[in-house]
Amino acid sequence: MAQIVLMYHDVYRENTVESGFQTIGSLNYKLRLDQFESQLIIIRTLIDRNPELNCDILFTFDDGGESAYSLVGPLLKKYGFRGWFFITTSMIGKAGFCSEDRIKELYEDGHIIGSHNHTHRSTTKGCTSESIIDEWKRSSEIIEKIIGVKPFCASLPNGFLDSKIGEAVKEAGFKRVFTSSPTTKVRKRDGIDFVGRYSISASMSPEYIKAIVTSSFTRKRIEVRACILNNIKALLGSSYSPIKTRLLKLVYGK
Repeated sequence: MAQIVLMYHDVYRENTVESGFQTIGSLNYKLRLDQFESQLIIIRTLIDRNPELNCDILFTFDDGGESAYSLVGPLLKKYGFRGWFFITTSMIGKAGFCSEDRIKELYEDGHIIGSHNHTHRSTTKGCTSESIIDEWKRSSEIIEKIIGVKPFCASLPNGFLDSKIGEAVKEAGFKRVFTSSPTTKVRKRDGIDFVGRYSISASMSPEYIKAIVTSSFTRKRIEVRACILNNIKALLGSSYSPIKTRLLKLVYGK
């Protein structure tokens, strides 16, 4: 079975402001605690019935919001999972984000810690190659100082990848880079594995998450719709953002 990587962001108890970025675009990816736990229960049940699934489902979390430590980490441990946490290093210790000590505790508890860039920059427009490389190297160095080892993995803010970013993650020494492309295919380039992920939003039901994990048809449908969405984005340019939410509903069928 192909490896299926799920892409999460923040989890909250009562209010979305508790953790992570507070932009309009980020709100759709913040899950209530009970909602997140129900998804873990479904996946845990699937794995218990089909043990061969255990190594094929990865839980990744972008941004480094405070809930990674206070809510996500403990729940993953409760259900026997390990998380991959990608940290926006310029936000460490700020309101709503993990401190250095909490990131270190996550690592020492068996979770994977990687980079999500230094400033969450998701475009290279107007930037030199040197400045992009510096962002990724700086993030890697900060994480290494916290956990004591050089991080081998990273995730791309907003999934944006071009030649400059490709060169930057290579120069920073990352060997496994997670994108936002919904696919189980792994692309190898310049010694780096570029790994696709299935983005999990607040509007998705536990049953839909189950379908992503168990149904190749569902995954293929998501992949095709994402391809259509990317083509629309390229055509609309700056007009894309105002209708993004409606297009995302088209992509995920939710």
